[in-house]
Amino acid sequence: MERGKKIVKGLVRLLTVFSLLLGCWGWLGTTQIAQAANLQSFVMPQVPVLAVELRNRADQKLATDFGKKLI
Repeated sequence: MERGKKIVKGLVRLLTVFSLLLGCWGWLGTTQIAQAANLQSFVMPQVPVLAVELRNRADQKLATDFGKKLI
């Protein structure tokens, strides 16, 4: 019975130390330089897009005599 408790205590201590070391290593980070991925291979080829000019009706009305009276 005593031998089993000693084994469990030893395993708990070992696991605790290992967890602390692993946590500190993760907190400090690694010294490797991050390399950005080349996203051009993932992106679909660009195609031209037809742009349509939208007209604002309120701006068109302000350009008339009625709109000038409002301003």
